[in-house]
Amino acid sequence: MSRYLRTFAVGLWTFLVLSVSCLPGQEAAPVPVNAESEASVREHLKRYVQAFNERQWESIDQLVSRSVTYRDESSGDQIASSQGLIDRIKAAVESEKDLALQARIDRMEFHDVGDDVDGKAVVHGVTKLTSAAMPAEASAFVVVLVKDAGQWTIVSIAEQPMTGGSETTGDQAIESLEWLLGTWEGMSDRQLRSEVEYLPGRKFIRRTIIDPATEGSLAYELIGFDAKLNVVRSWMFFSDGSFGGGVWSGGADHWSLKLTQTMSDGRTASGTYVIRPVDSDTMVVQMISREVEGEPMPSGAEITMKRIGQAIGDDR
Repeated sequence: MSRYLRTFAVGLWTFLVLSVSCLPGQEAAPVPVNAESEASVREHLKRYVQAFNERQWESIDQLVSRSVTYRDESSGDQIASSQGLIDRIKAAVESEKDLALQARIDRMEFHDVGDDVDGKAVVHGVTKLTSAAMPAEASAFVVVLVKDAGQWTIVSIAEQPMTGGSETTGDQAIESLEWLLGTWEGMSDRQLRSEVEYLPGRKFIRRTIIDPATEGSLAYELIGFDAKLNVVRSWMFFSDGSFGGGVWSGGADHWSLKLTQTMSDGRTASGTYVIRPVDSDTMVVQMISREVEGEPMPSGAEITMKRIGQAIGDDR
């Protein structure tokens, strides 16, 4: 296996920490799994997936509580209402018309939480989002449901992107991106150049985006390991005063960088860069799932990047 492929393979890692708490003020006691309860929970989640794929917004509203919480553990994004959750899904499917959801349940836990509700179920599993415009994206999830008056309702959803693999160290995580080091040129009209180098100590990678017409710097990106969340993060700063950040995750044949940005006029933008290495000196980059102030925007064009210079600033 080539050094490039070994390095890329090391990058396919993840670490998942999803905590699920009891209902406020109550101690949840595990109870034996009841076949009837398990079947009804599975059916409830199956209906949620079906409603997502068929764009049945009223059905989703009926399957979740009005105060349902959603949390993306990698970015820290949170939602605390059924309408907020539905709006997020609407924005995603508006950007990717054929976006489809699949789900696999790995295990369930049932708890007795007292007299206020009939029961509580904690479900662990994996979801996969697919569309023609983007690679499949897998996430580990924890969904909490409560049963009241004989009906199950989803009260919380937590997700974390996953790629398979095992726990990693910060050094291993950054080393898995060593293939980015060097000078890259975009095969587009502007032919923007990216100079990627280690900072002293080799704990951070810096990317400088340069306009060849003026040789001026347009943006800086720092890539480093977040030991608290056990993820690789990017921090980005642009010459127009805008700034942003995001979280990296790896797939079987690509990397993705899910980011948010505060624009120079104060508006908020978000999107996902999909980076597909073609060979040791070529990669294809595309921005998908773009939004500005929650409004879906067209996906960007695919841009091929070619390495035109070797790694610089490799201070060992």
